[in-house]
Amino acid sequence: MTDNAEKDSYAAHTYDQQIATDEYKANDATCTAKATDYKSCICGAKGTETFEGGEIDADNHTGSLGNWQTSADKHWKEYSCCHVKAGEATHVYSAWETIKKATCKEEGKQQRICDVCKNKEFRPISKVTTHTYIQTTEKATLSKNGSIVTRCKVCGKNKSIVVIEKISSITLSTTKYTYNGKIKTPTVTVKDSKKNILKINTDYSVAYSSGRKNPGKYTVMIAFKGNYSGSKSLYFTILPGITSKITTEASSSTIKLAWKAVPGATGYRVYQYDAKTKKYVTLKTTTGTSYTVTKLKSGTNYKFAVKAYSTVNGKVYWASGYKTVTATTNPGTPTFKVTAGSKKATLSWNKQTGATGYVVYMATSKNGKYTKIATLKGNTKVSYTKTGLTKGKTYYFKVAAYKTVGGKNFYGSLSSVKYAKIK
Repeated sequence: MTDNAEKDSYAAHTYDQQIATDEYKANDATCTAKATDYKSCICGAKGTETFEGGEIDADNHTGSLGNWQTSADKHWKEYSCCHVKAGEATHVYSAWETIKKATCKEEGKQQRICDVCKNKEFRPISKVTTHTYIQTTEKATLSKNGSIVTRCKVCGKNKSIVVIEKISSITLSTTKYTYNGKIKTPTVTVKDSKKNILKINTDYSVAYSSGRKNPGKYTVMIAFKGNYSGSKSLYFTILPGITSKITTEASSSTIKLAWKAVPGATGYRVYQYDAKTKKYVTLKTTTGTSYTVTKLKSGTNYKFAVKAYSTVNGKVYWASGYKTVTATTNPGTPTFKVTAGSKKATLSWNKQTGATGYVVYMATSKNGKYTKIATLKGNTKVSYTKTGLTKGKTYYFKVAAYKTVGGKNFYGSLSSVKYAKIK
């Protein structure tokens, strides 16, 4: 038998005894290697079989734990040396919190965070169905319309647009007053282009000039507010009063006009009517309350007017009206002669322009009492004979012309005295 045969005739090693010496101490298991135990055969041979070690203790890991890793429902850490998971567990989330509010334009967003690994989970919040409206106002002016727009401040959608009509008219209750010593305060009316009346102290305010009592020009300032903007100045005047009744006193060539002083007036202007041009012509500007018009024709009708005015800061304010008067100059004074006859005296005189008739007066002495003895109607009757007189007696005569206007007689001056001794 050969040596090999001899060897083969031996039984296989039986490793059933663990070697406990330091030389044959088992290797502990690690996170990357199995544990190894060395056992001996009865023949003293060492066994080389490797066996699984026990459960790996965390202390056997040579690497460190990394950051948290997550899946949809779990979290864990892994050792850097072997990527073995440690601390694997289901997420523990806090309550949902809103990190972006939903609007009418965009979805919102919520999140929740794992209390352990801080993993974040998100979910959307549906768009809201209501809008957040704000109002913006573009104010109306004197030249253009304004508007009130109600619009969602988030998505910009308009809910409504209300047109504010522009201001079309601003008027005063009156622009002219007649002086009476009292303060004047005209009311203001403002309308828009649709003829709607705006409200004072809501849509506008009004400020007046101080004074507003004496003749002159005054300002009313209108300042718009609320749904309107801008301002406007209006003006009114206080004028002197209208001249009251005018009295007249006439001669054959003059007419004196007189009137009462007008409150608030600085002066007056006297006018005469021109029948040819049908206009009033200025005769005189005066600060007095009377004026005599001269160089007039006898027995002629004339029309006059007197208008008051006030001067304020160099500017003249005329009364809103004037008083007129019609006056007639007296007829001229006749020049006559008297002729004595038998128990009578005949008078004859020259015709006077504009005369309606003549009146004859007689006295028995030059300076005695003259008595009207005849009224002759008609301008053509320019002679008169007085009968029934006493022979040898002297009689004295005067003649005057008259003109009837409006049922009233205006007499001219008496002529000089003429006398006759009766035959």
